[in-house]
Amino acid sequence: MKVAVISTPHERTPPERYGGTERVVHYLVEELVRRGVKVALFATGNSLTRASLKYVVEKPVRPYREDVEIAHVNYAISEILKGDFDIVHNHCNGPGLALISRLGSIPAVSTLHCYFREEEWRKLGVEGEHPLIAISNRQREVHSFIRSFVATIHNAIRPEEYPFRRDKEDFLLFVGLMAPHKGVHYAIHTAKKLGMQLLLAGKLEQKYMAYFEKYIKPHLGDCIKYLGEVSEAEKRELMARAKCVLFTSIYEEPFGIVMIEALACGTPVVAFSNGAAREVIKNGEVGFLAKDFESFCSSVKKALLEIDPAKCRKYVEEHFSVEKAVDKHLEVYRRIIAGFREQRPALLPTTPFQASISASLARAET
Repeated sequence: MKVAVISTPHERTPPERYGGTERVVHYLVEELVRRGVKVALFATGNSLTRASLKYVVEKPVRPYREDVEIAHVNYAISEILKGDFDIVHNHCNGPGLALISRLGSIPAVSTLHCYFREEEWRKLGVEGEHPLIAISNRQREVHSFIRSFVATIHNAIRPEEYPFRRDKEDFLLFVGLMAPHKGVHYAIHTAKKLGMQLLLAGKLEQKYMAYFEKYIKPHLGDCIKYLGEVSEAEKRELMARAKCVLFTSIYEEPFGIVMIEALACGTPVVAFSNGAAREVIKNGEVGFLAKDFESFCSSVKKALLEIDPAKCRKYVEEHFSVEKAVDKHLEVYRRIIAGFREQRPALLPTTPFQASISASLARAET
């Protein structure tokens, strides 16, 4: 089997710091290669892979820009059409997804890594029959207006790459984007109510600076510390040392890879009971699910006393391994390829949306 995998142009694959999608793509690609699958990875030029690396963007472009994604995916399409790929697996969730969904001459599937409002999805212009992989069942539920999901495959990691520690240090940890929908303020108020130290690690984008200045910065001091966007090695070490990881996301989080990374380190997770958290956290065994702020605080206290680090690690090994995830991906690939061969669709006509973004790319190149 020969597979073209399209990662994003906005973080390295795997990411040096922030970047859950790119980490998931890295694990998928490397395991496919290990199994003898021929893979071409379309990512940034500084990406690390055993696959055949192809790129038009040398280094990650941050923050996200639509024109960069368009250029990246258009380059991938041009290269793919020159080859003899059996299937294309896309991980771009902006206008690049719309481009791939029109690629009717080759079987293609996209993983949806984010959350869309219905009007946003309609505006994006994705071809209605384009196969999609969800990263949680909850993601499929909240996207009931999307009819082309063909599978749910949870994100996966290699637990053995994460340091396991049974003995923890006396601090709580939040890892994630410094943004209101991540509920960082709830993590801060939890730590203050429990009288514990809290370390905050994650990316701060300009568009969320007002939130940071108003709801996070005033609380920083000896007990609440912002470490910035730490390296991957530093993040894993923090997770292994922390007594508990606080997952305070207050929106419909499609998955939340931070949760399984923390569990792999033997660290319990307390999360609000929304989004995919109910699929990721086994309540009372590897952490707790909370319905409101009061129960969140009490759940953290229980987690510190009741959760066995060894059970956390074993849980990830049994439920979120790369091997199991890749088995499911290969099954989806085979199913899509078989269905495509039966139908043999012609290349779909260019839509006004596709024409407009292709024209914008042409203008940018002149």
